[in-house]
Amino acid sequence: MSLIRTQTAPISKWWITEGLKLIEAHPDLFSKDKMRQMRTMLIVGSNRLDTIKGWLLASQIIQNDKRRYYLSDFGYELKNNDSNFEKSSTWWAFHLSLCFSSRGEPYSTLFKILNPSNEWYASKKILKRMQERIEQSDNYIEDDFQGVKSMFQDNKPLADLELIEFRPKDLEIYIRLGSPTISDEILLYALTLARFHVAKNRTSITFTELLTCGLNHFICLSPDELRKRLRNLHRSARWQSQLRFDEVKGLDTVEFLSEDLNSHKMLLNLLQNHKDSWL
Repeated sequence: MSLIRTQTAPISKWWITEGLKLIEAHPDLFSKDKMRQMRTMLIVGSNRLDTIKGWLLASQIIQNDKRRYYLSDFGYELKNNDSNFEKSSTWWAFHLSLCFSSRGEPYSTLFKILNPSNEWYASKKILKRMQERIEQSDNYIEDDFQGVKSMFQDNKPLADLELIEFRPKDLEIYIRLGSPTISDEILLYALTLARFHVAKNRTSITFTELLTCGLNHFICLSPDELRKRLRNLHRSARWQSQLRFDEVKGLDTVEFLSEDLNSHKMLLNLLQNHKDSWL
């Protein structure tokens, strides 16, 4: 897993929307020849240009083939359904894409460390655990952790999703998972992403595999809460013909009964049908 390379900073809605416009017009946006021009157009220095590139690549909104940068299919769907990145569903998709990204560290590890049990963790303790788990320079991890934390504070894009909570205590900042409302659209997109990354060539994924990949942490649910939500999906009139949750002692399994239950279609379901949940 690779680091985001946030350069200690979050990304803003404006940087994303303007950056995507520029990338479509200038596929060589981040080349050395275009760097001065892009810094002027995005009103940033060289470090912030690296910040924008890091977040866009880590969230899988853009891709590159060593010669050019371009919007991914995921990026096109976000842009086509919410061009100004204003809807909470867009940022839920952004969040989940980062959680399953191959270059999303230490974002995904932050969520895996935090326990869905209202337990507070000191920032320094979290950083130490990150440095033990991620095979990268400790200084780089610390810089990226600062950028990730900032995404959930003040007026930053992810702050109002209630994913992360902060509390100052004894000159230290404590962090815990929040209590966001998890719609069926969010859960289904998370499930299909987990299947794509863990069990791509199978029509099922075990409950243990869901927990191991961190899915319940990513959506702030305890294992028992996740199991209850899977039961409800299995029994719902809307999804019972497409998904089954088989509960066999020691081997609970989610069965995907329809080809329509894939990450692309569940992304569109999230972007188009999720009820806005901004605070």
